[in-house]
Amino acid sequence: MEKGISTSAELFSQLERLVKLHQQLAELLRVERLTLVSMNLPQIQEVSEQKQSLLHQIALEEAHRVRLIPALSVELGVSAEQATLSPLIQKLQVRDLALAERFVAIRDRLMHLVSEIQSENQSNARFLEASIDHVNQMKKNILGEATPRSGTYSSTGHPQTTAAGSRLISREV
Repeated sequence: MEKGISTSAELFSQLERLVKLHQQLAELLRVERLTLVSMNLPQIQEVSEQKQSLLHQIALEEAHRVRLIPALSVELGVSAEQATLSPLIQKLQVRDLALAERFVAIRDRLMHLVSEIQSENQSNARFLEASIDHVNQMKKNILGEATPRSGTYSSTGHPQTTAAGSRLISREV
């Protein structure tokens, strides 16, 4: 087996590990959404810690992948400027078509997972922002800051000022 093929097999193995980690992250983001909806604070904290750990693992694996790409590009005769997966796959097609096709499949799977993760993460962020806005609006309503009190006019035609106290939504608690 040629050295370029051996390095490419190592890169493929690295990409498989990245796919598994990204699958775990996608699932964790779905769990995160459920915990946010349920407002289970200890579980939210736990999921957040798991997500942080998983992101750290992904960063380590990605750093390893980044180190493999230049080595493989030199072995396959791809210039440093073109040292990305697509040109490497094209060069591999000449040497090992089956491996090149596996690279295409895993690249597509990884790109799909990244897109799914971004979408889920944005959805969770929008949910959190809407929740924060809702809590802030409730706070303003309770504290009497939601809408400035329009002064009523006295019998002389001048606006009356009222005390800026809090407003209760319901006294039947």
